[in-house]
Amino acid sequence: MEQIDPTTGGDTPLITGRTDAIGLRPMKTRSATSYLVLQYASAGPFFQGPGLVLRFDDPAGPPTVIASCLSHPTSMTLNEKTRTLYVTEEAGDVVAISFTP
Repeated sequence: MEQIDPTTGGDTPLITGRTDAIGLRPMKTRSATSYLVLQYASAGPFFQGPGLVLRFDDPAGPPTVIASCLSHPTSMTLNEKTRTLYVTEEAGDVVAISFTP
């Protein structure tokens, strides 16, 4: 995943090692920013396995798995007040995932 500088248009890697990530959502706490990454599938060259939501407290560090039960996820949004992540799936389902920061 890349981050784009809106002034220059330059891009730099933010989170690497993801081949099928389809969404990134910054999540701010009091003193830090972590990143939620929506990944289409968990393994294989043919996108086998369930979709994942991963949390990166450090973009260069290992992720924490938040959810590993998604069927072809397509997008996500976060309700900051309730700390509920909503993930849409290809079949039209919406999955609500509650977690603590």
